Amino acid sequence: MAGQPDHPKVLEPARVYPAAGGSARWVVEAPVTTSAKPGAPHFFTGPHAQVQALRYAHKEFGGARFFPFPTRGRNLPPG
Repeated sequence: MAGQPDHPKVLEPARVYPAAGGSARWVVEAPVTTSAKPGAPHFFTGPHAQVQALRYAHKEFGGARFFPFPTRGRNLPPG
């Protein structure tokens, strides 16, 4: 459609979950798209980290898939 920005097709929403180790960090992983490689995860800390992570995911990527428990087996830098 004329005048519409050409956005890549999103294959799944951003993932939001707590970092392993009980460090009170929340992680946002960019969604997988048809035209881009996933970027580095974004980390949020502090008393409102969960809310900040969810807001960021919705603002930047248009949605989030929320996992309330740490996701094991991910290659994340230590907190």
